[in-house]
Amino acid sequence: MAGEIVLGYDDTRESRAALPVAVELARSLGTKLVIGFGYEPPRSGGEVGALRGEIEKLGEEFATEAVSRVHDLDPDLDVEVQLVQDRPIEAIVRLADSLDARLIVVATASDTCSPRSSSGPCSRGSCPRPTARSSSCSPRTRTEPDRLAPHARSARLVA
Repeated sequence: MAGEIVLGYDDTRESRAALPVAVELARSLGTKLVIGFGYEPPRSGGEVGALRGEIEKLGEEFATEAVSRVHDLDPDLDVEVQLVQDRPIEAIVRLADSLDARLIVVATASDTCSPRSSSGPCSRGSCPRPTARSSSCSPRTRTEPDRLAPHARSARLVA
């Protein structure tokens, strides 16, 4: 199926902030949400195979929790998980390309918040900023914030 929304997810504060944005986009666009976990075990030293297995197990645990959160937000949303062995960003882009995905949703820590902020979500120095990007990187792919849920309006949609 083409047109899915791919969420890069690693159970960080940032990826947890991006999850409801991805759910809202998938719901609004009437498409499936694919949660991607990219991982790359070290290339040298010891028991690389065992380490790869442990990282995969951790990714599966993250994915199980993410699917549970998705279903808490929208029990009817079609969601699947894919673990991809590659550096995380390359894994998510490769996953989106293989699916011919419509959008990739990730979040980064924003540097717009001052570490000296005294209160609020930015008091620790960074704020998660969900970003959705067209997987084809087409500059004409944009979503109007008015069509998104209130919690998703802070997402920057970039093409």
